[in-house]
Amino acid sequence: MLLGMTACSMSGRPQSLSDLFVRPGASQGGGESDGAESPLASDDDASAAPDALDDASGQESAQGDGASAEPAQNDAPALVFPESPEFHPAPSVSLHAGVTSIKLDVVEVSLERDDSMTLVPSVFPSDAEDVEINYSTSDSSVATVDDDGTIHAVGEGTAIIEVTVGDVFADVTVTVTVPVTSVTVSVNKTRFRAGEFCVFTVEVLPKDASDKTYTVTAAGAGALSDESTASCDSHGDLTITATASNGVTGSRTVSVIDLVYYADEVFRLTNIERENAGLGTFSHDPALTRTAVVRANEIMSYFSHSRPDGSSCFTAYDENGASYRTAGENIAEGHTSPHAVVEGWMNSPGHRANILNADFTWLGVGVSMSESGRLSWSQNFTG
Repeated sequence: MLLGMTACSMSGRPQSLSDLFVRPGASQGGGESDGAESPLASDDDASAAPDALDDASGQESAQGDGASAEPAQNDAPALVFPESPEFHPAPSVSLHAGVTSIKLDVVEVSLERDDSMTLVPSVFPSDAEDVEINYSTSDSSVATVDDDGTIHAVGEGTAIIEVTVGDVFADVTVTVTVPVTSVTVSVNKTRFRAGEFCVFTVEVLPKDASDKTYTVTAAGAGALSDESTASCDSHGDLTITATASNGVTGSRTVSVIDLVYYADEVFRLTNIERENAGLGTFSHDPALTRTAVVRANEIMSYFSHSRPDGSSCFTAYDENGASYRTAGENIAEGHTSPHAVVEGWMNSPGHRANILNADFTWLGVGVSMSESGRLSWSQNFTG
């Protein structure tokens, strides 16, 4: 809004009201005064100074013989005006609506690294002219800001984003965190014997994540012993799960092998094959079971029907008290389940012949597992 404004000024010192009036009989000269008004002239004054001129009127005073001069009636004080002053118009002043405040849509914001957001500033008054909004950051390693107010989260920490228009400013506090993006559970092996302990590690990435804490649970064939160990209690799968503070999870499932359970399964499946062939089922012989366990352990390192010392496999029968008139042995390695190994034997003519030998009536089954989780199997028959 443009307002026209003018002003006037006077040359010389402004005069007071008393300067504008001259009292009758008062001097307009430069003589000093003690500040008291002079009374009207008396007879004595007239005789003392007959030739004096009245400074106020500029006329000679007329004095009679002993008579006082009478003052003029209804004499009004004379007005004395100063010279006409010089008038100087003041320069015109243009008044624009300037920015008085900035309001932001947020004052604090939390972002994860690589996230972004755009500030929405409101400038007041709304009709302010020549509004140029500028943005700056206190720490570009934490957050940067574009010319349009877009904030980019760069690294962990806190930065102040300042918004300015001239001398008016507002700011927002930006806190940047580095989130967990992956959790990995690693184990020392994938197969465990029942009764063993599964040792595991948890890796949380990225390495510079703001909060790398996590919780661990174990479910299935075992239980959590401590933050890095789980017990393998029974046959089946054991799943270990690690969950980061932001909900990202990682898990690993391992197999817990109950070797006795696997041996019993092989015995059961073998008898099914016998029944399918119209033969009588095998009976358990504890001595043969001990023999089969010995042989399963031996073939892990020396896969042969001969024993590691070079003797016949049948010497193991004698050592474990298994008596027999006729005997046979099936061995296998690498099969991962009872079903797989029995199926493999049934698909091999020599092994199948032992399983379906009508002269065999007793059976012992042994299963062994190496540290790497590789399984070895042995069937030992007698009749």
